[in-house]
Amino acid sequence: MNFSVRVSLCCFVALMSAASSLYASFPIKDWKIWMLSNSEDIITNESLCQVLKKAEAYAENDKYEAAAQMMDEAKKSLNTHETIADEPGMLVLDSAELWYKCLSKGKKDKRNVSKAEILINKYSKVAENKAFQSYKFLFHRIRDFYHCTGDYAGKMAVQKRMINYDPKDPEQWDSYFEYCRTYPGLNEDTETFINELKGKGIITTPPMELSLLYSRFKKGDKNVFGDIFIWLDNNRMIDPDNLKFAFSLIDQILDAKDHAMVKDYYYTLTNMALGQKIEGEHALGLVLILGERDKIKNVMEDIWANEGRK
Repeated sequence: MNFSVRVSLCCFVALMSAASSLYASFPIKDWKIWMLSNSEDIITNESLCQVLKKAEAYAENDKYEAAAQMMDEAKKSLNTHETIADEPGMLVLDSAELWYKCLSKGKKDKRNVSKAEILINKYSKVAENKAFQSYKFLFHRIRDFYHCTGDYAGKMAVQKRMINYDPKDPEQWDSYFEYCRTYPGLNEDTETFINELKGKGIITTPPMELSLLYSRFKKGDKNVFGDIFIWLDNNRMIDPDNLKFAFSLIDQILDAKDHAMVKDYYYTLTNMALGQKIEGEHALGLVLILGERDKIKNVMEDIWANEGRK
């Protein structure tokens, strides 16, 4: 019986390039329009708000170069030390201007990378230990370039830079894990990277722990199988994507001739199924668990028959 499974992970590149408003300090409409004019900290600055509204209108109609020019115009109305969405106003405007220029000139333009690096360096002290979203977006501009030019090693490297800037942002970790699984040829040493961050006081999350198990598996660690069982038992309500990935690791290791291994897996899945909720994404988790268990049910029936169980 072949337990090998091919895991298909969707890469939402267009979405990730703009970032979800779930984590943003300001909303982003249609994944392209930075809605800055309604920021509460600048509502008394009428001239600035009016310019920002013009930029939003231009972007709404895909006139990105004009929107970028409005960002440059907005800087003239920005008061010293004024913030936008609780982030340094000039940083926000510079980052927004670069975003619109990238949309206007194309993400393969090498100048995007150079400009982003200049701004990253310019605001490094201001943004240090702040987790500013507009600062992280500067890294996104570089990441977009590497993705569009097919330089996935560069894409991975800039993703790690983003995580080093804000290691508590789950969105950046999700992207990192996705890249590790999508580009296995890069031989990314997840274990070393996560351990470096742990040394800085970062607390690991279940997806991080799963990626550590994946890293150990790639290095040929024979003890990873049992540890994945422990991980599953400790994370029964994990999201479907991580659940599928955990199953894919087990399916690559599981030996149908090893009855003890198969039984352990079957009963682990049974216990997980019994502990699942049946609403929301947990319902999908239950479907995945039962589907995985059904894959080895025939082997289990043979094992039970050999043991004299009916």
